[in-house]
Amino acid sequence: MPSIRSRALNRRWLAVGLLVGSAWPLLVAHAGADPGRYVEDQVRVAGVTHRFLVWLPPGHTAARRTPGIVFLHGSGECGDDPVAPTRIGLGPRLEESPGRWPFIVVFPQKPRDSEEWEEREALVLAATDLAIRRYGM
Repeated sequence: MPSIRSRALNRRWLAVGLLVGSAWPLLVAHAGADPGRYVEDQVRVAGVTHRFLVWLPPGHTAARRTPGIVFLHGSGECGDDPVAPTRIGLGPRLEESPGRWPFIVVFPQKPRDSEEWEEREALVLAATDLAIRRYGM
């Protein structure tokens, strides 16, 4: 049986999915000349500071809620360079066609490839919670 935390995480992802579907036309309409950008942020989990990047889409304003995506990288992007997870997968797509991605994207980073993402759930949740508060995700 899934843990209480797992069920809460699943509900959060369901809510993100519902927001994406309902807000898509509104967000595309507001994408202006702003090309979108990455910002670096950090969270402290179990006494350790973790740096990560957040993609803010074109036309982003924290005053208006924006749907979010959390990108969990593969083993090759582990470490302490918060830019590494943006160099593969979704990151290059955001830069190539920012107007097609009207989402805030959180790029947490696992320190070691010997760990699974499940072992870093607190990091993922802390980074997501910060993005919700600070950037209006």
